[in-house]
Amino acid sequence: MGSRAIVIVAKNEEVVKRVFGIENEGIGSVYTRTGRAYFNDKTMEKQFMEKVNQALQSSGFYDKFKTDWVCLDTELMPWNAKAQALLESQYASVGTAANHALNETINVLEQASVNNPALTELLERQLIRKKQVENYVKAYGEYCWPVNTLKDYKLAPFHILATEDKVWTDKNHEWHMENIKSICLEDPALFLSTNYKIIDLNDEAATKEACEWWLTLTENGGEGMVIKPYNYIQKDP
Repeated sequence: MGSRAIVIVAKNEEVVKRVFGIENEGIGSVYTRTGRAYFNDKTMEKQFMEKVNQALQSSGFYDKFKTDWVCLDTELMPWNAKAQALLESQYASVGTAANHALNETINVLEQASVNNPALTELLERQLIRKKQVENYVKAYGEYCWPVNTLKDYKLAPFHILATEDKVWTDKNHEWHMENIKSICLEDPALFLSTNYKIIDLNDEAATKEACEWWLTLTENGGEGMVIKPYNYIQKDP
């Protein structure tokens, strides 16, 4: 769970001037999905872009794609780096309120059920709800950690949106994930390569495997998975 981010990075500032007509603003930028600047700290953004650029260069991406720049569709984590207000006002407040309410309810029911066994079933239901709330808090907590330096960020690209004179919507999702993996391997401290599976929906065993994978992800605190058609742009036959 992170914030959707569009990352545009070039080899150097000369490329930025040639392609985008922008001068003296670094080698790229990170935008939210609504087009706003992701980083408020320009020094941090500059350091971030330099690390992304370094991974692209060392992986041979620019040479392979015959380009001097790239636009990537990504998730940038931790989530709370950009969504702290949302986390505090919605997710965290729900978890806190539910925990307080259920703690009081369970405490009363535990005492009352001693003299009234009929309340035992109600107590058990509240204990189940308590466990569900704990899992809820744990789920979003897995994607939130303190952000003080560049080392605290994780970038998970999943689409190569555009390069010089080319958009890549004609390529399937497997192609995108495999080409992105080579970039991620260059700097695993910053990049996060996304695990994926290709499932034939006509294959019962394969669909069962996908369901088991989803259950394992969520049982271990993950938020789940995204299901996409194989092709980037799916057209009806």
